[in-house]
Amino acid sequence: MAYKKKEEQKVLVDIRKNERGDYIRTSSIRADGEVSYDIRSMYTNADGEIAYTQKGVRIKKEMLKDIIPAIMHDLDPETFNEIIARINEEDE
Repeated sequence: MAYKKKEEQKVLVDIRKNERGDYIRTSSIRADGEVSYDIRSMYTNADGEIAYTQKGVRIKKEMLKDIIPAIMHDLDPETFNEIIARINEEDE
């Protein structure tokens, strides 16, 4: 995915998906006073560099108030509690 010059991208997390060198990258994007979040599939190319695929989604900040609770309600209690514990660790 190509970002526009006026967009400010901040990588929040890269998560290794498998041993082949595939990743999921989550970034915050700021442009024109708006905030959105981009979740992209990445791969390791022949040169050993991590590169973008065309797979991904950009979510506007306003949509998160519906998306995050829906996901959290669908989780099993153990996973839910692990997430809450990680959020609380980052607040400390």
